[in-house]
Amino acid sequence: MKKIIATLILTLIFTKTFASSCDVPKPIMEFYTAEYVFEGKAVSKIYASDSLTYTITFDISKHYKNGDNLKTLEFTLKSEGKYTGVFTSCDWNVKKNENWLIYAHFRNDKLTFGFHCTNSRSIDKRTISEKEQRVLDNGDSFKLEKYIYFVEKDFNYPQPITNTDSILKLGKIKNYEKPHSFLRLLIDKNGNLIYVTT
Repeated sequence: MKKIIATLILTLIFTKTFASSCDVPKPIMEFYTAEYVFEGKAVSKIYASDSLTYTITFDISKHYKNGDNLKTLEFTLKSEGKYTGVFTSCDWNVKKNENWLIYAHFRNDKLTFGFHCTNSRSIDKRTISEKEQRVLDNGDSFKLEKYIYFVEKDFNYPQPITNTDSILKLGKIKNYEKPHSFLRLLIDKNGNLIYVTT
């Protein structure tokens, strides 16, 4: 009996700990892919007649990306577990009168935002760091093609124009004896290989 109880407790802890496990994207990458980025106050929260969803309305106090003429934005979100009957460790909700920083995206042709695995969050208790504030203030000037990435992430992997054999031939190391070699590639925005260094 003790083994069963211990196993059950460990299973619940493991499920709660890892159910919403994910990487939060870097703010600049989420800014780049977002439709709107803004700060706003939740001024209205209205549940649907079946209580399975609610519509939250934000009065926008500061625009960072798009929507300069918008005063409000509405989002329809899934209701809390106490209304849906489905309780998970990933439950979250917006409360009326909370102030939020929102990175909004289109999903299935609907504008929405998340909480887990995103940079959207209530900013009543957590402030925006200086680093993220610089991203928010200067995000519109970010040009993806001007940056070289050490590790590809948050984007689809493109089909290379240049084949691997030619990359190895252009590299400074001509005799690849080690099982692994790190090469740095400079590829232009058209996908053409410019040079290779170690």
